[in-house]
Amino acid sequence: MEIIEPITQVKIYRDPDDNKFLGCTRDSHALYIVSGDKDLLVINEYEKIKIVTAKDFSSNICPPDDIDWLYIKQNIKFCRSL
Repeated sequence: MEIIEPITQVKIYRDPDDNKFLGCTRDSHALYIVSGDKDLLVINEYEKIKIVTAKDFSSNICPPDDIDWLYIKQNIKFCRSL
């Protein structure tokens, strides 16, 4: 697990509170944002970062039979709030 200090300032105006997550995800070079936040989900993708629900992630992107959970656990990143 890694804590990411956000550097990038993002300005997407649908919900300004979500900008910190987009910036942090970009700074961490993440591939996905897994969220239930409707304002984030509407964006669908930001700079090649897919924004998906937990259900979509677990069902379609990382099906349980194919997933390496140890790899996932070692690569989880959290964003420190600005």
